[in-house]
Amino acid sequence: MKRKDNIKKKASLSWSLTDYKELCEEPPECLYFGKTEGESLSATEVEAWVQDAAKSLLVISEEYPKKFNEQYEYFLLDLEYLRSLGKITEEEYEELIKRENLTQSGQE
Repeated sequence: MKRKDNIKKKASLSWSLTDYKELCEEPPECLYFGKTEGESLSATEVEAWVQDAAKSLLVISEEYPKKFNEQYEYFLLDLEYLRSLGKITEEEYEELIKRENLTQSGQE
């Protein structure tokens, strides 16, 4: 269980084959070619991922407000990883992490 808890503290876009196996989840195909999911994303795919994640957070903030903070933290981990890879800029990162952009009411 401890290993699984540690995996969940990592950006999901940075998970390795071992991480997916530990979680008993099907890994994305890119991992079989030596790249993480984050590394394999093109600029267009990063944009789509961000849009999908933001939409999901909006829904969660409305329908499952108690889960919002946890999901927001996972979102931040992934954004930090994308920034470390140079997939998003510092300015994009700063704009994307604003909570008011990710909740319907602009508040938690």
